[in-house]
Amino acid sequence: MEMARDQLGMALAHDHRLARRPKIWLRDLVGERVVLEPRQLYPRLHADILAAARARDVTLAVMAEVPELESLLALVAIGDAVTFLARKTVELVSPMTPVVWRPVVDLDIKLSDVVTWRAKDADMPVVRALIESAREVRPLLRLDAGPVASAPSNRGRRKKR
Repeated sequence: MEMARDQLGMALAHDHRLARRPKIWLRDLVGERVVLEPRQLYPRLHADILAAARARDVTLAVMAEVPELESLLALVAIGDAVTFLARKTVELVSPMTPVVWRPVVDLDIKLSDVVTWRAKDADMPVVRALIESAREVRPLLRLDAGPVASAPSNRGRRKKR
């Protein structure tokens, strides 16, 4: 059961040269240090990113594969690298870290969050509970991720009391 869809794009430090643009192209990444999530964890996604770049004659300068999201975001936030992440992931962390998300025009990779179970186990109480919970939560999730600007930063704002 598909729960949500998202678009893969570029996560950049808020003061990165590409962050001023509303959208970027893969060729804009030439010479940029790129960090990726490990091939071992996401083999298809890793291959799709590299294949999309190759198809446009772009060689990404992948400097590391970083398994922890916090470490990946820290490298991006301090301007040491850029990375490919889902828009919703960056929206969730942007109030806490100076990272922005930008669409990559010529990178057409869509992501789906799904809940799966074996059909033969559908009558098991624990699986029925999973299915029921997923059906309850699904309407609350934005199923289709359309274009959106990055979330505004809370830096420099005073909290109202």
